[in-house]
Amino acid sequence: MTAGKTQPSKPSDNTLSRRPIPEERPHWYFPDAPLGSAVRYVASLSPKFNWVGIYILKGNTLELGPFIGEPTPHRSIPVGKGVCGTAVAENRDINVPDVGAVGNYLAWVVRLLLSEPTTAFTPRVICSRLKGVRGLGGTDGLGEILNELHALGLIDFVNNHRAVRVQDESTAIQVLAGFLAICDLENLKTVLRPLSSRGVLYGNRAAGKGQSDSDYDLFVVSEAPEEVKKVVGRHPMGRGVDLVVWTPQMYSEIQSKDPSLHQKLGSGIVLWGSTW
Repeated sequence: MTAGKTQPSKPSDNTLSRRPIPEERPHWYFPDAPLGSAVRYVASLSPKFNWVGIYILKGNTLELGPFIGEPTPHRSIPVGKGVCGTAVAENRDINVPDVGAVGNYLAWVVRLLLSEPTTAFTPRVICSRLKGVRGLGGTDGLGEILNELHALGLIDFVNNHRAVRVQDESTAIQVLAGFLAICDLENLKTVLRPLSSRGVLYGNRAAGKGQSDSDYDLFVVSEAPEEVKKVVGRHPMGRGVDLVVWTPQMYSEIQSKDPSLHQKLGSGIVLWGSTW
């Protein structure tokens, strides 16, 4: 029988444990896992660190590497999105005291105002509707946000400066509303794209003139229309989607079959597939 020192085995997944290491080398160092060693080293610097990890840049996506802490749903992050994606896109360090509050308050205020573009909201109503949104700063903080939006020409103060409403005829507001509609359908697009060749958002939502109760008019070209309908029907967004599905053969004759629909699609927003 022989006895000797054995190297610790590499973890089977990206989650790293704080397992004991022989005294003769730093407790965080594993020769066979340099990235994991780096994570352990940073985690050892302070007991206040409850999550430490590394994302690896692959093309235009950050993929989760070794980490210590609770599992995260953010296993892939597109460059330019979120704090990590923004840091890569702008090639700079970003130190954020509260990641959950970044940008959320502004996005929620804009989305609320756009949900009812003809409605005037008082600051008190806005705060009530957005109760629990971090970073808003109460009515005083909201006042600063509204002043910034007004300076950008996105909202108007009405009722002797006691309420605000969006400038719904503003091109910038309409473009922003259309963009938000695209974002709303992003997850549905992900599950429909493998089943179809094209998808287009048209109607009021695409034109940036939708209300909170407006449907998302969605046109899809697919060889499996029934399957597309089932997927949309099961999706959380399904109840708000007015879906039209045509086969490629049907679409090739759309100008003669339905000129009105063809015209609407021409001014819509292509979500996936080639342009029309």
